[in-house]
Amino acid sequence: MDKGSFVYKKLKSLGILSTSGEYSKELNLIQFGQGKSKKIRIDLRNWIQTEDEGEKMCKGICLTREEAEKLYDLLAVALMDHQVNEALKAEEEGKEEA
Repeated sequence: MDKGSFVYKKLKSLGILSTSGEYSKELNLIQFGQGKSKKIRIDLRNWIQTEDEGEKMCKGICLTREEAEKLYDLLAVALMDHQVNEALKAEEEGKEEA
């Protein structure tokens, strides 16, 4: 898709983490730029479906392979941490009560 001078292309959908109305939080493999300046990244961001513009990119993060591997390691450790799990569980229970 070409949005003026900003060029990107979804190469592969890696999954949808969540949806809310017109928004979806997606993990994709995206190519940014073209020619010699193109970069391929793992991309995590919200997307919105609009009637007039179609699919529109919102704010998100782009990761190199090395950054994605580090994030994977950090998430694995964090999700095994008792304090992290207790905090997440308490936050989820608070939403259910509200």
